[in-house]
Amino acid sequence: MGLAPGSTRAAVKGDVVTSAMPRRPLNPAPPTSPSPHATGAGRGGLDKATPPCYPLRPEEHAMRRTRDALTPAELDRLLEAGGQPHALWLLLAADAGLRNAEIRSITPDHVLTSGLIYVRGKGGVERTVPATTRLINALRMEDLNRIAARTPQQRPYVHVQARTLQVRFRKLAREAGVYLPGRCVHTLRHSYATRILAAGVPLHVLQRLLGHANVATTSVYLHASQADLHQAARALELADLEAVETVSQIDRIAKGPPGQTYLFRPGQHWTGARWRTNRA
Repeated sequence: MGLAPGSTRAAVKGDVVTSAMPRRPLNPAPPTSPSPHATGAGRGGLDKATPPCYPLRPEEHAMRRTRDALTPAELDRLLEAGGQPHALWLLLAADAGLRNAEIRSITPDHVLTSGLIYVRGKGGVERTVPATTRLINALRMEDLNRIAARTPQQRPYVHVQARTLQVRFRKLAREAGVYLPGRCVHTLRHSYATRILAAGVPLHVLQRLLGHANVATTSVYLHASQADLHQAARALELADLEAVETVSQIDRIAKGPPGQTYLFRPGQHWTGARWRTNRA
């Protein structure tokens, strides 16, 4: 004889009756999903498939669309805040365009005598990056410190975890007053690419310096700054003013006294009194 859903059933063993247990329903309801706040899901959580538990801020949306970069003045303030202890890894990212993992893999054997740095990057892509003067000085200073401390040659210059570099960057950025949400160690690589393009280096050369397999990846750095936009508008205004002045000068010459040498407008001819459009 069957029991109705939700009823109890008792199991008898000898003279002892065990505790009655409720029967499981035939169609149990699905378990309720925990809150994203309790599980750490959403933005910054572990479950990336779960939608954000609250919307992103406007500045975070903008940073996802563009490659944020530090200005030269901001970079100088960051280097000044870091000082000698943090100069090397900051310059490896800002003056050589190295990624976080590449920074932590550079050893003295990777620094060539010609002033180049050998880098084995993402996907095993190998490249050589020229070092700036201040980066070479930072490498020499670190070599002296390693000799004094008898550090093994195979040990990387920056022997820390990836998260440690991110924590250091955020701390230094706040001290320098250049911190913004979304800025990290990789922002220094974006700053390097932006400065290279501003110096007039071709895009295919920047592709080799950054170690990109596809030039389309490098083309995302072709973003225009606000100063570039204002400069373009100013150039357009100057071009319009020059065009107006040129037309006014032609009109003044055309209306001069008889016998004066007249200028000719494209597609028009001078009748002695005014300009007429040439007939086809």
